[in-house]
Amino acid sequence: MTIVSFLYIISLSRRDARAVEWDSLENYCGETYRGFESLSLLHKNIKMETQRPKVGVAIIIERDNKILLGKRKGSHGNGSWAFPGGHLEFNESLEDCAIREVMEETGLTISNVRKETFTNDIMKEENKHYVTCFVKADCISGEPKIMEPEKCEAWGWFNWNELPSPLFAPFQNFLKDTKHC
Repeated sequence: MTIVSFLYIISLSRRDARAVEWDSLENYCGETYRGFESLSLLHKNIKMETQRPKVGVAIIIERDNKILLGKRKGSHGNGSWAFPGGHLEFNESLEDCAIREVMEETGLTISNVRKETFTNDIMKEENKHYVTCFVKADCISGEPKIMEPEKCEAWGWFNWNELPSPLFAPFQNFLKDTKHC
């Protein structure tokens, strides 16, 4: 059986998606196609090959022995508490990502961004996989504002030994893997 036309969406990033059309599956995968028993098996193989972990950046901001945490909303980890942060964009440094994400989410300006550690975060229930890079940054003054109400319900300053619950999975992994104040 020959499939005349096949449309497959390739997501390049959360802001861009492209549709690629092949005249036939044979043009896409040549001899490999003969090894697949069904289109669904081929689709599953393509999907598995294109799924990759995403890179998250979490920013640890400490002030007066307290850390800044936000209550997540509308995404994976909904209702859990996490450091400010987000996705690393293509060709963006960790430092630039940290500065951008903190400004977008809280309205705060940070400085002296420095690399801390990373976690490998597999969230099977949500079908998500991230490598989260944790950085520390200074923020001398100002209070966080809810700049993205669809993504964050609240901001608060918390002692390391009096953390709210539940905690976002990458933050839980961070606590298991590192020593903190």
